Amino acid sequence: MLYLTEIIDEMTQVLKVIQKDRSLLTKYPKTAGLYDQRITVENLECLAGNHLFDDYPEWFDITEMEGKRIRAYFQMGAVSRNYDFVVELHKEFPDIFERERQEYLDGINKYRVSRGLKPISL
Repeated sequence: MLYLTEIIDEMTQVLKVIQKDRSLLTKYPKTAGLYDQRITVENLECLAGNHLFDDYPEWFDITEMEGKRIRAYFQMGAVSRNYDFVVELHKEFPDIFERERQEYLDGINKYRVSRGLKPISL
C-alpha cells in the first residue's frame, strides 16, 4: 500500500507539468472516460489506471518506476484505502485540484457507505 507521503515528489512534479500544459490530460491515446481538461482526482485516477504515467513518464519528467508508483497509489487506494486519496490530494494541493464531478463523488460514497465508512465531502 502506498501513501501520498511516499510519492509526494512525483505527484508534485506531475501536477506542475499538467498545470503548464493541460493538453496532456487528453493527449494520451487511452483517454476514454476522461471528461475534460480540468485537474481533478477523477481525471488523474483515470489516466493512472490507463498507464499514462508509466507509459509516458518523459512527458512529466519522471521515471517509469515513479509512474508505476503513481498508478499503484491510485489502484491500491481505490480498494484497500477506500478512495481516501480523493481527500488526501485535495488537502495537499488545494490550489491545484478543481471541483470533482458529483457523479464521481456519488459513486465513491456509495462504495464507502457499503463498507461502513463515512461519505467523503470536499
